[in-house]
Amino acid sequence: MAYKAKQKEENSNIITNPEELKKFKQFLTTITHYMQIADDQKESIKETVAEASATFGIDKTIVRKLATTLFKHNYADIQEENQHFEFLYEALIGGRISASDPLEPEADSDDELETA
Repeated sequence: MAYKAKQKEENSNIITNPEELKKFKQFLTTITHYMQIADDQKESIKETVAEASATFGIDKTIVRKLATTLFKHNYADIQEENQHFEFLYEALIGGRISASDPLEPEADSDDELETA
C-alpha cells in the first residue's frame, strides 16, 4: 500500500519553487505552440486534399489515403490488408467457403469450395 500512496503523491506534485514554476510554464507554452502548429498543418492538409480532389475529380478519401500511403511507405501492407479483406468478405459474406487463406504461404487456389 505504501507504493500506491507514493505513486499518487508523485502524480500530484505541486510546483512551489518560483523558478521551477516559471520553467514549467515555459514548457507548457512550448507544447501549446507545437499544438497550434499541428492544428494549422492539419487545416492546410485538409485544404490541399480538397483542392486536389476538385482539380482531378478524385474522391477526397482516396486522395488522403494515397498521400498517407505515400508518406508511410506502406503500399505492400495496404495491398496485403485489402487482399485479406477481400478473402474474408468473399468467404463470409459472398457465400464462398474457402479451405485456405490466399495470404498463407501454402495456400492453393484449387482448395476453394463453392456453395450455392
